[in-house]
Amino acid sequence: MTTDGYFYAIALVLFIFVIVVLYMHRRPLKVSFIEKPILGLLDLSGGANVSDVVTDRATLGSLFYFVSESTSWPPKCDVLFVYCQIEDDGRIRGSKSGLRDLIRESGALIPVVASENNAESCLAASQKTGYGSANLVLTVGRREELFGPFFHRLFSAMKQGTSMPLAWVQLAPQIPGRDHPDVPNTLFLCEVGQIAFR
Repeated sequence: MTTDGYFYAIALVLFIFVIVVLYMHRRPLKVSFIEKPILGLLDLSGGANVSDVVTDRATLGSLFYFVSESTSWPPKCDVLFVYCQIEDDGRIRGSKSGLRDLIRESGALIPVVASENNAESCLAASQKTGYGSANLVLTVGRREELFGPFFHRLFSAMKQGTSMPLAWVQLAPQIPGRDHPDVPNTLFLCEVGQIAFR
């Protein structure tokens, strides 16, 4: 290919890219709103994570219509914080239910594994089962002083009408190999898409 042909090809690709981006930005996102969202806190840690539960409730509780807590069965809620240890094979220590079972039983569209677990265990627990699809957050490192404030900013943006994926990208874009030292170390599996609160 000649130099002129090479630059023409690049220009054409860039032109198509710009057109696609402009088209996508003109199309309004279809956002599903959760009315009066309920926060569920499920502590399956046998008491090991009580301080995290107390801290997260104090930091986030005011953003929700109601907060429900349990140490055995997942409460019915829209956002579920689960405090647990995940085994290497993805099983939740001390529970007969898997992560997807807890999501289905709670009805949560936004479950958060709020205890620190290694990435491999988190991914094993998050394997799809045909049920329990959600916008799932898995915590590898809480970075204690950053965890609650990060989710407070995320949920506050969602209460203002910004969908979860867009708010997440603004706060912590997931770029492979890039660390964000000012936010907790998490994995975000966006399975149900554009959700916001009101």
